[in-house]
Amino acid sequence: MKFNLLASASTLAMGGFVALAIPSTAHAGLDWSVSGIATETFDLGVNTTGFSLPVILDQFDTTGGRNLTSVVITEGATFLQTGSITNNGSSLLTGHYSGGLSLSVLPGAGAPSGFPQPGIFPSPNDLNGTGFLANQALSLGVGATATYSHTGGIVSAVSYNVSSGALAGFLGTSTFQALLNGTATALQATSGGNLFATLVTSADPYITITYNYTTPAPEPASMAILGAGLAGLGVLRRRRKV
Repeated sequence: MKFNLLASASTLAMGGFVALAIPSTAHAGLDWSVSGIATETFDLGVNTTGFSLPVILDQFDTTGGRNLTSVVITEGATFLQTGSITNNGSSLLTGHYSGGLSLSVLPGAGAPSGFPQPGIFPSPNDLNGTGFLANQALSLGVGATATYSHTGGIVSAVSYNVSSGALAGFLGTSTFQALLNGTATALQATSGGNLFATLVTSADPYITITYNYTTPAPEPASMAILGAGLAGLGVLRRRRKV
């Protein structure tokens, strides 16, 4: 009788870390179409099992007196996992098996000092997330095989506000780089038999940066000058009609 908490290399086979499609990292630029919110999203294309993909994000441009109030960085992915589990042992295999996708974001060249740093991902406040498929219950006789397929999704976000002191690094008219990482994961808790599993994960990841900001209201004197100018135009039009 044996009890395994983690699948060992000898009993677990995962799909290779190969991209199905080369993602486009062409610089898209921020979308300023919504007042008070500027966003930029990169969809990195379909990749299998494991990936480490660079993205280029814009800094926040303060032109026109725009005042940055908070930054939200969101990572996410939809994914499809398929696999099979075979009992290669000489007795009944029972227990559970599960797989998932783990996402994390690392700072790249020029990244702000407040950007998530390597080694701090276990904290729930850091930009990291894991999406798991529901446990596959096992009760396999000798030589028996079970297959499964699961579609899932994962979204994780981190927010920086004024009090965090991390906003200054996001200001400017240049760009910075981030690295979006994804890893297929597997966990088993079985007894008896001998588990052999294959796991193939196809994921479509993305990363979004959202800048929330305010713009200065026009000063009363400026409004008065504007009003006087409009009134002058009205008088001029009336004189032309005469």
